[in-house]
Amino acid sequence: MTDETEYLLAQWALWSRVGHGTAKGYPACSSIAQPSSRDDLAITDEEGILLDKAVTKLVNRDKKIGKAMVLYYFYQQNLSRTAEKLNTSRRTAQMWITAGTTWVDGLLLGD
Repeated sequence: MTDETEYLLAQWALWSRVGHGTAKGYPACSSIAQPSSRDDLAITDEEGILLDKAVTKLVNRDKKIGKAMVLYYFYQQNLSRTAEKLNTSRRTAQMWITAGTTWVDGLLLGD
């Protein structure tokens, strides 16, 4: 897993909240910080679509890991809050987020 993938997933979340992504049916939340415009995004629409497809594939493949990823990146939940919402330990939530980020990293490297 690379730091770049974590950064790209954070940018995907911003891109999605501007109204582009599907996040597998997870609606945007108005209380989450949003970029003021598309010009504030550090990824292109093509990159956003690629990341959106990767996250959607992950959610379809493993619902727990996918939900952990969406909570952590899309909804900007910290690790404790993510674990609480998933009714699991912080350690397990961290393992799911790491596994999901690594999976997306591998998918991106394979494209």
